[in-house]
Amino acid sequence: MVNILKVNDKIEILKAFLSIIIAEGIGILSVYVGNADSKIYEALEKPVIAPTSYIFIIVWPILYLLIGLAAYRIWEWKKQDRYENGTLKLYSFQLFLNFLWPILFFRFRLYGLAFVELLVLIIFILLTTFHFFRQDRLSGFLMIPYIICNSFAAVLNFALWFLNC
Repeated sequence: MVNILKVNDKIEILKAFLSIIIAEGIGILSVYVGNADSKIYEALEKPVIAPTSYIFIIVWPILYLLIGLAAYRIWEWKKQDRYENGTLKLYSFQLFLNFLWPILFFRFRLYGLAFVELLVLIIFILLTTFHFFRQDRLSGFLMIPYIICNSFAAVLNFALWFLNC
């Protein structure tokens, strides 16, 4: 079995913890700042593909854990391979875009703008994942569930925009 925390034959627990806390913290902060209340979501007219709000409470912390682990692995690989010095900047920017989405969607209820922002986010997630794969395949694989969920979120966002405009 692969030890997901082992990079360059060592484990940096503090860095792994910090990477996960940053990703999870951005997720928690975005829900708080974005006023992402399940009551707002439940009040929207939803398509048949829309999951219950409880699914998001389960899925997103897992996704933030995975991308935090991926970022940790890249952070550790950077010590050995300096050609990818922009990779963590891409990761940070997509995390910032991820932070913005609930603010646009829930706080300001700008469903169309949130959809466009989500498309831009997906582009940056794909770029980040591509760079992660080039540096560390496992980090790239850890990003795949995040791509899938954000792609589904874009479809859902578009449907919610269409049904509630």
